[in-house]
Amino acid sequence: MYLPNNIIILCIFQLFLFLNEFVCCEKQRKQTSRILERKDVSFKSFSFIAPVLVKPSDRHSGLFLKESLICSSSIITNYWALSSRQCYDEIRKYEIVDTDLLLKSGTNHWNATKQTELNLKLHDVESLHTEHYLGVLMLIKVVQSFVSEGIIQAPIAGKSYNYDIVTNLELLGYGSMVSSHLQYLQGTRLPESRCRYGLLDNYTLCVGPVKNKNLIKYVCRGDVGGPIVNSADEKVLVGVVNQKACFFGRLCVEHIKIGPLETKLREFSKMVENMTGMRFV
Repeated sequence: MYLPNNIIILCIFQLFLFLNEFVCCEKQRKQTSRILERKDVSFKSFSFIAPVLVKPSDRHSGLFLKESLICSSSIITNYWALSSRQCYDEIRKYEIVDTDLLLKSGTNHWNATKQTELNLKLHDVESLHTEHYLGVLMLIKVVQSFVSEGIIQAPIAGKSYNYDIVTNLELLGYGSMVSSHLQYLQGTRLPESRCRYGLLDNYTLCVGPVKNKNLIKYVCRGDVGGPIVNSADEKVLVGVVNQKACFFGRLCVEHIKIGPLETKLREFSKMVENMTGMRFV
């Protein structure tokens, strides 16, 4: 059977995209997830980021025999961090209980120890909260306070935040395949109409690459839940990393826009203790 050259080329290109996503996003035992086109950055520049880890355990079919990165989060109060519902779903998929989780603050490396990084603080997870209150988000309550020298709480974009002025963004995460160091990816905000997946509705923050806009970028599991920051405006937390990959031909990725969620976050904060101090801008 003869196939036209353009059909053959298209099939090869689609196969390349599939294999590229598989290499990037397939969950490995060592949690090798990544953002492409990354650059190293010091945690001191974004000290509200906190990697979410699974403590070593011989349960879970041997997946977490060593401390493992599962997603990321942003510190928003003394005892609370904010992440993505996708991270919650990943945790529940592996039947990980809340107390098997650990957050770290003040660290350049997700796998750092107190011997390797002096500013490192460890925070045991007390509880996770999501559905019926927040939907697309997850909130994490920790036992040990985040209050520490050099650690700040992220200023959060509120419902009156002007997203029309947002252009260049920075997506942060620890999930590199070749490094455990905190890294960032530069992105640019695109019209929400470019992200037509329909998964997030009014909470869609559509992000594409700053350069090489004809290339598709991938965001993978280890970085889900991490902060999306508008550094041009006092490093305001404007979004949460959500989708692990953009689909064929979309040239953009759908993440979570925080601004429209201010009311839900405030309502939730009234239902729980120790969640005072969120700063909306």
